[in-house]
Amino acid sequence: MTPLGADENSVDNDFEETTSSIAGSVFEDTNNDGQFDQGETPIGGVTVELSGTDVNGDPVVATTTTEPDGSYIFDGLLEGLYTVTETQPLSHLDGMDDAGSEGGDDTVNDVISAINLPAGTDAVEYDFGEIQLSSLAGSVFEDTNNNGVQDGLEVGIGNVTVELSGTDVNGDPVTATVTTEPDGSY
Repeated sequence: MTPLGADENSVDNDFEETTSSIAGSVFEDTNNDGQFDQGETPIGGVTVELSGTDVNGDPVVATTTTEPDGSYIFDGLLEGLYTVTETQPLSHLDGMDDAGSEGGDDTVNDVISAINLPAGTDAVEYDFGEIQLSSLAGSVFEDTNNNGVQDGLEVGIGNVTVELSGTDVNGDPVTATVTTEPDGSY
């Protein structure tokens, strides 16, 4: 290395920082395996937040919304340690999440943390699987012929409490109580 003398110029002293990205999808995970399989429906309009600290020790926070195809991307990131957090869509039950190509911790619902992102890396498949909500309907009625079917003139019974109990696909307990309408439906 030669020091510059008086009236000398130094050129082509460029410093380049190679940036990285974290990308993934939010989708209806019909088989609840955390993988965005062919034929599964993307979910657009879901808020996803990135937080963490870059290689320089600077905090990083960014928010985006999934595209109609369910995809999201955070690009222009420096090497660092990051977390991606999804806002649970109200239209779905929580499914499995998947730490993508650079790994991370996906043990907390809707959070993929400890993503150790190297420089110049496109980290992909940081996915959030969701489960389509279902419904259950029926009616309470006076079954005059005891055949289990509400035939034409059999009257519905209103103001009856109907309770649902069981477990969801994640093994979590589910309970709900409704009261029948005047025609016996719920």
